[in-house]
This record gives sequence, structure tokens and C-alpha cells, in this order.
Amino acid sequence: RLATSNPQEFAKIVGLIITKCFGFILVGVGFLVFVKLNNGIVVGDRSAHEAVIHLPQILYFLIFCGGLMFPYVLQHIKNFPSFAARNFLFIAISGILLAAIVHYNTMGHPYLLADNRHFTFYIWRKFFLRHWSLKFVLVPAYIIAAFCITNTLQKSQLMFRILFPVCLILSLAPQALLEFRYFIIPFILCRLQVKPASLSKLLAEFTFLVAINAATLYLFLHRPF
Repeated sequence: RLATSNPQEFAKIVGLIITKCFGFILVGVGFLVFVKLNNGIVVGDRSAHEAVIHLPQILYFLIFCGGLMFPYVLQHIKNFPSFAARNFLFIAISGILLAAIVHYNTMGHPYLLADNRHFTFYIWRKFFLRHWSLKFVLVPAYIIAAFCITNTLQKSQLMFRILFPVCLILSLAPQALLEFRYFIIPFILCRLQVKPASLSKLLAEFTFLVAINAATLYLFLHRPF
């Protein structure tokens, strides 16, 4: 209606949107050009990076994100028992559904055990492949992590809380290979939504991340493959 009744005002609004979103539009156009020139989104071995439906990737991300943001999500764990008691049926159905996803949709990409320079190689070989039942042990952890992260992001913008899960599924679920680098950008987006409530939590997070990087450098320099 605005376009027909007041074309100048409509053109002004469109121009303002383009101006404000020019950076995003440029990235989007660049991505489309890349896909056209590359004949697809994959760089490298196309046969090893075919799109699949791999829902456990979302569950792995919950553990990854919850672990790195532990100073902020830890405070919500104490509220989980009362939440579970009030919503027992929901928790039970969620547990059954996640167990079914883990059972029928867990994938072991050929690259996962082909390169021992990755942490995921050892996680998969020493934990998931140790016994068939171990993959189900993490189902309660997935539920608790989802609960804590959801509560941690409760104060973020409504649009983020609606769109982030959708974008997370679209970006991670098609990936067959379990790799932590796929989780970094979604994690950063989550972390940017959290404002440190105290200096102690910020220091705990900093210390934890520095310790992870120090351990990684130590393994790389002193335990060469």
C-alpha cells in the first residue's frame, strides 16, 4: 500500500534498508557468485562432503557450547531438578526422542578416524567406539545443556532466540563430519549474547580458555604425531 500511495517514501525506506544492510548484501552476493563459479558450496573432495541429515551434531554443539560457557550456564543447573519435576512428561518424551536420534542417526565419517591430529579422533575412538551404550549416556547431558543454555540466553533479543536455532540446524545438521571448527561461529554468536554478571565469572572463563589453548600448544609442541 505504501509503494502505491507514496512511492517516494517507499523508495526512501528501501534505500535506507539497503544502506544499513549493504555489508550483509555484499556478503550474500559474494556467496552466490562463489557457489556459481565453484559449481557448489564444497571446496575440496566433494564426495566426502555431501549434505546429509545428521541431527546429533546439534547435540554435540550443546555440550561444546555449554562446556565453554560453563561460568554462565552452571548457575542454572540447580534449577533443572525442579523444572524436570514439573515437566516430567516433557523430559521423558525428550529423552526418548533424543535416544532415538542418537540410535538411528549417529554417523561416523570416514575422515573422523583417518586423522589422529584432531581431538575428535580421540573422543570418537576412546569414548563412542568403546561400547555401543556410551553414546546414550550423554542423553541426559544433552537435555541439561539445552536447558542451561536456553536459560542463559533468556535475556537475548527475541529475534535471536527464534532465528538462532533454525540457523544452527541448517548449518550443522547437513554436516556428516564431527569437527569442533564447525561449532566456533555458532558458539561466538551465543557468547556475544551473554553479558558477564561478575568479574569472577569472566576470569574463570578466561582461565579455562587459556588452559585449553595451553594444553593444545603443549600437545602440539611436545607430543608430536
